[in-house]
This record gives sequence, C-alpha cells and structure tokens, in this order.
Amino acid sequence: MFGFINRRKRWIIGATALGAASYAGYKLWQRQQEIVLIYREVSKALRASNSRLKAHYDETQGSCDQAVLAHLATLRSRLAALADVEAMHARIRTESDRAAKLALWEELKLASIARTLTAVYALVLSHLLMRVATNLVARHLMLEHAATRAQDGWATAEAGDEVVDAGEPRPGTPASGPALPVSLQLRLLSAADHLVKGPGLTRLLATVQASVAASCASLPDAEVVDYARLERLLAGARKPIELGAEAYVRLVDCLLPPRPAESSGLPSAAGAAGASVGGQSRAAEEPEDGGAPSMGRSSTSLSPECAEAAWMDSQLEAELHATVRSAPFAVLLQQSFDQAFAELARDLARRSGLLPDSPAGSLPDSPGLPVAKLIPRIANCVSSVLDAPVGAGRDAGHANGYLTAARRASSLAEFCFMVYAPAPAGHGLGDDS
Repeated sequence: MFGFINRRKRWIIGATALGAASYAGYKLWQRQQEIVLIYREVSKALRASNSRLKAHYDETQGSCDQAVLAHLATLRSRLAALADVEAMHARIRTESDRAAKLALWEELKLASIARTLTAVYALVLSHLLMRVATNLVARHLMLEHAATRAQDGWATAEAGDEVVDAGEPRPGTPASGPALPVSLQLRLLSAADHLVKGPGLTRLLATVQASVAASCASLPDAEVVDYARLERLLAGARKPIELGAEAYVRLVDCLLPPRPAESSGLPSAAGAAGASVGGQSRAAEEPEDGGAPSMGRSSTSLSPECAEAAWMDSQLEAELHATVRSAPFAVLLQQSFDQAFAELARDLARRSGLLPDSPAGSLPDSPGLPVAKLIPRIANCVSSVLDAPVGAGRDAGHANGYLTAARRASSLAEFCFMVYAPAPAGHGLGDDS
C-alpha cells in the first residue's frame, strides 16, 4: 500500500492540488455571483431613487412658475395704483392750460417708462425669490421623505424580508433632520409678500423712478427712436439700478425685509450660525426682550416643540437671506434681467413696428418711431409683463413671454439644483469657503 502511494505520490499531490484549486475557484465564482447580485439590487434601488428625485425636482420647478403667476395680478393692481398713468391721461385731457399740460405730459412720460421697468424688475425678482423658497421647501420635504423610507427600509431589513434602499441613512442619523411643519412651509413660500404686497414694491418703484428721471428727462418728443436707440435707452435707465454693490443691496432690500438681527444691530444669523444653502446651522439666536419669538429668534422659555419650530424658522430665514445675498444669485439675477429686458425691447419693437419682417441682423436699418408715439406703447407693455394666463395649468408660465425669457438665464438650472440638492455643511451657496 505504501509502495503504491509512494510510486504515485506526484500524481496524488497534483490531483489534490487541482481539486483544491477547483474548489477555491468555485467558491470565488460563487462569491462573485453574490456580489453581482448585490450590485444589481443596489443599482436598481439607486436608479429608482434617482428617478423619484428627478421627478420631484421637475415638479418643484413647475410649482415655482405657478407661485409666480399667482402674484402677478396683485403686482399689476398695486403698480396701477402707485403709478396711475390712466389718471394722468385724464388730467391731460381735461387740462386747458398749455404749460400745465406739457408739464403733465413730461410727468406721464417718466411715469409710463418707470412703471413698465418696475414691472419687469418685480417679475424677475419675485420669480427668482420663489425659485429659492420653493426649492428650499422641496429639499426639506425630500429629506423628510428619504428619512421616512430609510426607517421603513431598516425595519424591514431587520425582519429579513428585503434589501434596504442604497444610500439611505439609518434612523436617527443627522441626515434625516426634523420634519418641516406646514406653518413654516407656508411662511417660507410667502417670502415674496414683502415685494408683492409690502413696502418692497414702493421702494423698487422709487428707485426706478429716480433712474428714469435722470436718464430720460431730456428726451424730446420729436426724437425718432429705432431699435438700436431703444436698447440704448433701456440700458441707460437700467445702469444706476443694477451696477455696483450699493445698487445690488438696494434691490435685495426691495426683495426681502431686513432680519431682526440686522435691524437691531445684532450679528446676522447667517453669519453667526453659519447658515448656508444645503448646510446645517450650528446655533440659534436668543430674543432681546424674552418675548414671543419672531422670525430669526428662539426662546428658551418655550416648550421643546415650539423651541424647535422657532429654531427651524430662524435657520430657514438665514438660509433664504444667505442664498439671496450669494454670488451665484447675483450672477443669475443679472442674467435674468438681461433676458427679460431683451424681451421688453422685442415686445416694444413689435408693438411699434420697429421689426418689420426682418431678422435680428438687419435691426440697424429698421424704421423709427417718435417718442410721443412710443410712450403709449411702453405704458401698454405692463399688461404683457404681468400677464397671468388662466386655465393653462402647469404650462401657464410658458404663455407669459417675459417669464419664459427670464427662465432662459444660463445658470438658472444649475442654481436651482444647488438650492434643491443637499450639500455638506460649509459648502453651501451662502458660505465663503
């Protein structure tokens, strides 16, 4: 027996090694198949999660347009009351003194231009502010939904029934965060009320009136305005409103009211708490007088639920202000202004016959129109700027040419996703790092 083994030991060693290698290869192949199966399950879960995320994001952007259109009727009625061009027309018709009539006409010219330019500014500002507010709310709702699904997934996984969705945190991790109450959602979505229903529109109109008075006061009635001259007039009226850091601060003041911390000389919560878009704040402000908490404050005398709501209120407002004061928002705002005022120039040209069946390249040869005839057309543009189509559903925003033009800003999609998508703390839009 030993002789048989001894004579064939090489063959036996080779067969044993081959069998061990075959078994090891089989186990490796089995493990690889398990990894491939897990990878397929994870990929399937990620694709489903990304599809849900994209659908939610697209729906959010459509809701932004609906929110803007809901404000246009109020903007139109308030502008008509603040700059009552129709009343000036009636006064001119009834005025018998020629000198007084000429003075009223000059006032009417400036008021007509200022009202239309203010309508364009108000449309763009409210549009971008509602983009920020709606995407902030959507982000918190998305995170809340993800946290809920993660809890359900881990509970099921612990029971051994199914695989947990990939990329979702365990319950109790900081990524889930507290739920956003409906009252805070509505409060954030009403951010445009300062501009639409409050003193912001009055301040914006005064700013535009001052710029128009400086740039168009010496505009003679007999001057013939072609398309190129029209663009230069609009650019001259826009320059004092948009260029420079002080001008941007004035626009932001028209868009949002000052925070309690800013108006009282205290440090801003955006800086003190490190609030940023996509980031988590690290501190909350205390009220000065111990009274009821207001936006941007919290109170230690409140119940835990009310204190948490006040804290979230403060941080949401800090995020909103930090985003509006960020460099990406300033870039997007300028791009939106350019697109909206280009649409205004085209609209005025169509109304005035300055674009007679000719492509944009032949604009220098387009006919002109006297200023006296151009002013009524400028005044009538307000109806197009603040037009809110009824019954068009989620596509109603596309029926407003000025809103469609504002959406053509090149950085709009990237900016909205930066607001919507959660970012690591310290890397949000409002951070300097």
